[in-house]
Amino acid sequence: MSVRPCPSVQVHTHPSTLLHTLPSVRLLIHPRLLVRCWFVVMMILLFNPAFASAASLDLATSVPLVRARQIEFFGDLGYVAQNMDGAALVDFRDPASPHLLRQFPPEVMQPLFFRVYPSQKRLFSADRFRGFVIYDISRPEEPTTVSVLALGGMTTGFDLTKTDSGRDLAVLSRAGQGLLAVDITDPTRPQITDTFTSGIELTRGVAVRDGVVYAADSSEGLLKVLRISDAGKFEPLYQVVLPGMCQSIITAGDYLVVGYGYMGLRIYQFPAAGITGNGKMAPAAGGAETAAGDSSSTPVLRLVCTTLRNRNRVKGMAASVGKHWLFTANEQMGIDMHDIENPAFPVLIGEYVPRDSRISVQGVTMKDDLLFAPAWDAGVLVFRIQDGPPPANFDLENLNK
Repeated sequence: MSVRPCPSVQVHTHPSTLLHTLPSVRLLIHPRLLVRCWFVVMMILLFNPAFASAASLDLATSVPLVRARQIEFFGDLGYVAQNMDGAALVDFRDPASPHLLRQFPPEVMQPLFFRVYPSQKRLFSADRFRGFVIYDISRPEEPTTVSVLALGGMTTGFDLTKTDSGRDLAVLSRAGQGLLAVDITDPTRPQITDTFTSGIELTRGVAVRDGVVYAADSSEGLLKVLRISDAGKFEPLYQVVLPGMCQSIITAGDYLVVGYGYMGLRIYQFPAAGITGNGKMAPAAGGAETAAGDSSSTPVLRLVCTTLRNRNRVKGMAASVGKHWLFTANEQMGIDMHDIENPAFPVLIGEYVPRDSRISVQGVTMKDDLLFAPAWDAGVLVFRIQDGPPPANFDLENLNK
């Protein structure tokens, strides 16, 4: 599948395309044979274990919980979101023998998405019915409510950011209601500062970096890019339109990793620091919409690569920047583990393929040398990340029965 370059997206050029840009020369070898040889050499280089870090996923234990969809850590304690069944607090001080500390009924806590910020001793929760809730978790088993911002509809995700003046903002993805900016500088009195609904289909996730908001809008391939001002106001810049359902998003060092459902994931490189821009959305050729005005002032993402397997539905991702690992919750396969030391050529170095079709991995969270995978009614799966050679063979199909 080819991707056409556009003014707002710089598309990485795969080495194989260099065959079409070299000066004309007289070849003694048939061009098709040359292309095949090039392909074989590239496959040997890319999939040779010597060119990737060696690791494997070993299932250590599991925690039986229903509708487990996300896990966040406060030290060795894990808060598990359970959709309409509330939430749970699990003690993982002994990862081989975790135990349930408390079950929070849905009347108390019903997070669709949440984040723990240990330094603040805060749990921020997008509650299905209560809205945007901030908890004090100084006593982890007895969270106390700091504030509640009542919101109608559904919040699917959020990210926090601090402005240059020191103001704390939360940017919420609000499904069909777009984006919402909230000033939480005073956590006891959160204040809505702006909303964005233009061209929204179903916003499923959001990430903020250097004052720029990246929103995964799940309509066909829409990745929206906006600036967030010091006053908490949105300034739309452009949107990237590529095949797939854009529905999950994380930052990994200098890169933005976006899940596109059945179309796998794409890795973008963030623009150079200090580049800023302004303007309103305006149509542009080549599969994207860019900001009007001077395009050089727009923070331009650079598409580095697209990676997908023969069976794919990316639900969530986690990255270990120091070790160059990227873990993917692949609802069609289980868990994929890639080495992304060279983000242009991710190397598949490990996987977990459940044999039971009832196991549906919803997300992944890395802590130390452990990987935690909420897997709906299979509970939370706990994996040890072991040193070792990549598997000699990978499952080409999901072996669920």
